[in-house]
Amino acid sequence: MTTLKTPITKYLLAALFLLPFQLTSVAGHAETVDIAQHPNQSCDQRGRGKFDPKEHFQRLQAFITKEARLTADEAARFFPIFKETREQERKVHQAIGKKVRASQQAGLSEKECEKLLAEIQQLSLNETKLKNANIKKWRKVLSASKVLKVLKAESDFNRKTFREFSKHK
Repeated sequence: MTTLKTPITKYLLAALFLLPFQLTSVAGHAETVDIAQHPNQSCDQRGRGKFDPKEHFQRLQAFITKEARLTADEAARFFPIFKETREQERKVHQAIGKKVRASQQAGLSEKECEKLLAEIQQLSLNETKLKNANIKKWRKVLSASKVLKVLKAESDFNRKTFREFSKHK
């Protein structure tokens, strides 16, 4: 079995598997979590043990609400759709990850590798189409400028969270 040692490969694989954690669905919407009090701290840092996807999603919601300047009404209408769409994307993303892991098996023939690669490419195309469709759903409840702010806020949150996880390995 070939192991992947390059820093870029490690980063990409880490990013591939970090995303599903942030997308885990949670009941309720727009609960207030004081992220200024615990900016991007993992559960371990606050003495709570393992990663808590519900808490993570609450922090993500609070961060997006603050950074995109969503009103309470906008947040109440947006986050149920956001959860649903991100859950769909997470499932496709997990399928891609499963195929990538399958590709690391020793002894795969070139034909098997070609088939896996074609499946990964198709899943990636489906993921892109799904993301585009989801943004259209978001546009039904938010203005274009707010959708752009949400995308930026989510990206910033993911970057900060990834840095925190990297620091505490």
